[in-house]
Amino acid sequence: MKLLKAAKEYLYENEYFIDITPNYTHIYNFVKIETLSSTLITLKFCDFFLKITGQQMSISKAINTEMIIKGKIEGIQYIYE
Repeated sequence: MKLLKAAKEYLYENEYFIDITPNYTHIYNFVKIETLSSTLITLKFCDFFLKITGQQMSISKAINTEMIIKGKIEGIQYIYE
C-alpha cells in the first residue's frame, strides 16, 4: 500500500490534471460540477472553469474531486474568472 500511495502522490502532485484519451477523459481535483448533460459538462476549478462539449457524454466513475468521462469529446474550453 505504501508503494501505491507514493505513486499517487507522484502522479497527482499538480493542482489539477486533465488526461484526454480516445476512450475516456480523466479529470483530477475539480471543485464543483456546474453543468451536467450528455452534450455539456462544466466543471469549476480553483481559478477557472472547464467547459467540455460532445455527444453521449456521461460520468463513468467519480470519487470526491476525480472523475472519468466517457463519450465523444468534441471540444474543451478553459474559461478564466
